[in-house]
Amino acid sequence: MATFILFVGRFLFLILLCYFLYHLYRALLASVPARSDASAGADVMGAVRLVSAGSDCSVWVEETQDKERRLAKGDAVPFEDRLEVGRAPGNRVRVADPFVSAHHCIIERRGSEFVLEDLSTNGTAVDGRPVRGQCRLRPGVVIQVGRTRFRFEKR
Repeated sequence: MATFILFVGRFLFLILLCYFLYHLYRALLASVPARSDASAGADVMGAVRLVSAGSDCSVWVEETQDKERRLAKGDAVPFEDRLEVGRAPGNRVRVADPFVSAHHCIIERRGSEFVLEDLSTNGTAVDGRPVRGQCRLRPGVVIQVGRTRFRFEKR
């Protein structure tokens, strides 16, 4: 009788383990963006173009590790996969504005789409609407960080 109980216990354990692994696999599969082929989105680039900045604000783009250049109205910053925006050095786009957080937001490419993630306490707006967490970006939307506005472009 004891061997029968052990056998049933092992069998139930294997069934539960397979059930768990199946649901784990489905959850992981759902978190990966779907692509029509292996190269989908590989040639898609994004850019942010400076629309306006507050009178006492300046916007800088990191060209290399030690070199920055100041953006003028209409200048664009192209990027492939990720663009960090904030007040602190180390962000690819540095906005000198007291209303901008040290690490304000990130724009990331996910497949052929771009997503903005707000990391700030002051908030980020897309087309005048506050972003709560993450927001998918469409070409032409205006991103407001502090008193500075950028237009998002897809290339």
